[in-house]
Amino acid sequence: MAVTAVRELFHEAPEEAPISGGPNIAMVMGTTTGTPQGYMDFTKASLTGPKPHHVPAALAPNMVMNRAASASAIWHQLQGPNSTIAGGRAAALLALKYGQRLLWHRRADRVLCGGVEEYSNARSWLEYHRRGGGDVVLGEGCALLLLETGASLAAGRRPALAEVLAVEFRVNTDDDLSGALGACLNGALATAKAAADDVWAVMPSGISGPAGEEETRLLGSLFDSATLSRASVSDLIGDTSAASAGFDMIGMLSVAARSPESIGRLGVVSSIDPDGSVACAIVRLLDGVRQDQP
Repeated sequence: MAVTAVRELFHEAPEEAPISGGPNIAMVMGTTTGTPQGYMDFTKASLTGPKPHHVPAALAPNMVMNRAASASAIWHQLQGPNSTIAGGRAAALLALKYGQRLLWHRRADRVLCGGVEEYSNARSWLEYHRRGGGDVVLGEGCALLLLETGASLAAGRRPALAEVLAVEFRVNTDDDLSGALGACLNGALATAKAAADDVWAVMPSGISGPAGEEETRLLGSLFDSATLSRASVSDLIGDTSAASAGFDMIGMLSVAARSPESIGRLGVVSSIDPDGSVACAIVRLLDGVRQDQP
């Protein structure tokens, strides 16, 4: 999925201003734990084989957490920094912040950043027991953004969809999710020098259970109902865990590209993880539709 997502992103660029691999393009991939199915298959082979080291060699690559990022880099010749961030549901936003740092410190000219998550029997089993049952629908996929500076945006390319203004993180250590998420949102708004009234769309994490209900209440106290109902992703594709915030960002940008009233206003993506990580990102929505497009 990660290799295909990079290919599709490259193919979106027009022929007169192509995007391809090279020494100055980096990859930052968010994940939960890599591939749970790969770990379990490898461990099972070790436990059930004639000897512990009698395992299928083909399963070994899936035992490293950076498999998706490294395979994408090898396949598409991405020769810049290559990083994997294990951050659960907040992983795609962690990757976005990491990508910003690479650009700020001139470690890369362009960064592919986002998250990837698989659906497998192993993940389904782990999620079911972690949640204590329930009928949550799981999804899978890879969501990638191309992050670059204004100087690296080539002539002839599609204009930027958004400008990243702030990415903030907190950890819910005091069993106070509203407090942690509220501090995260307020910190991001302060960094962006913006107010809640400047926000055009908010994408909540879509997590189920008490944590999701608490997030919904907090966001409802800060933003109006129209802002909270611009787009919905998790209801359509299920819980994609490490890729969820990436899909939320892309879904919001897709809706904004078809809504002229969004231009110049702000978009917020919120993410909370059951392990306590809290994150949010604020972007300024731009007119990223090419003139030759409807």
